[in-house]
Amino acid sequence: MKLCDYGCGQEAKFTFKNGKKCCSKNHSQCPNKKLSSHDYKNNKSHEYVYCKYCNKKLFYSNLKQHEPKCYLNPKNIKRCLECNDIIKTGNKFCSTSCSASYNNKRRSHSKETKIKIGKSVKKVSSMKLKNKNLSIKPIKKETIVIVTCPICKSIKKIKTSAPASIKKIKTCSKKCFKKYLSIKIKESGAGGYRKGSGHSKSGYYKGIYCSSTYELIFLAYHLDIGSSIKKCQLKIPYVYKGTNHHYYPDFEIDNIIYEIKGYYTKIVDIKTNATINYGYKIKVLYLEKLTPMLKYLQNKFKFKNILELYDNPPNFDKICKYCQKSFKTFKKDQILCSRSCSGKYKRNILDKMLSSSSRLG
Repeated sequence: MKLCDYGCGQEAKFTFKNGKKCCSKNHSQCPNKKLSSHDYKNNKSHEYVYCKYCNKKLFYSNLKQHEPKCYLNPKNIKRCLECNDIIKTGNKFCSTSCSASYNNKRRSHSKETKIKIGKSVKKVSSMKLKNKNLSIKPIKKETIVIVTCPICKSIKKIKTSAPASIKKIKTCSKKCFKKYLSIKIKESGAGGYRKGSGHSKSGYYKGIYCSSTYELIFLAYHLDIGSSIKKCQLKIPYVYKGTNHHYYPDFEIDNIIYEIKGYYTKIVDIKTNATINYGYKIKVLYLEKLTPMLKYLQNKFKFKNILELYDNPPNFDKICKYCQKSFKTFKKDQILCSRSCSGKYKRNILDKMLSSSSRLG
């Protein structure tokens, strides 16, 4: 029996063009390769380091490529022929001004060529003056419009030649405008958590929704064992970068929250601390702890792909709210047929809100 060349210890079933053997069709699907790619905490390739020549901040994985090609490396130093400075890009000169001054000093024109150049310059300058005189527009009268911001309630005076366009502007700055939009969007019912909104492969297993295949492994394993697992219905608020958010946990077993993650990020710590502060117990599981559960399910159900465990989704016949076309979906709450229609639908809602607020103002 030949083992996988990527270090997982399983039997090699496929051979690639480079001669290496693997347990799966793609080397990225190998369990050992997944662990190495998702271990962000202890991975040295994602640490920041500095170049010893130019002191540039880089990832450790990019340092070996940067240092041999660095322009301050003694092997790569090139100096300008005009000012004798070090060249960053280029072969002979550090800038276009140096190249022009160097070449113009060594260039000699005859009297005939000098006369031709002078005539051409005069023609071009005269044409530019004519075009400038034609392009001058008549000056419009400016009027002062007073606008009150609905967020900070400050008064702003705006000079404009078109006072009708100022009705659309209801805030004093970009920060207030973003807050104003967020308030209006929340009033319309947009935003928040929605099933199937991410890019992962989601579905239902025995009537319980899973937003990723990692959640499917955890759910199928614990249902087969007979543990009292259920979808967590909590909504925990937390603050990230000065803005309020809500955290929706994955599962709950015996009053303990279980969060399934593919890899570590800083937001994980913020969410876990928020749940602990509200008096709940939480455990975060990564791919390392899910691999034995996956092997258990493979031995019992004998599937080729984990997606085979998903239930056959019920098809609901629905009509898109934007394009009025009929479509089929397994989601009960879906009202739009595609992402393009959802974006256009949201834009129409925003335009209506802004136009209604301008009329009231």
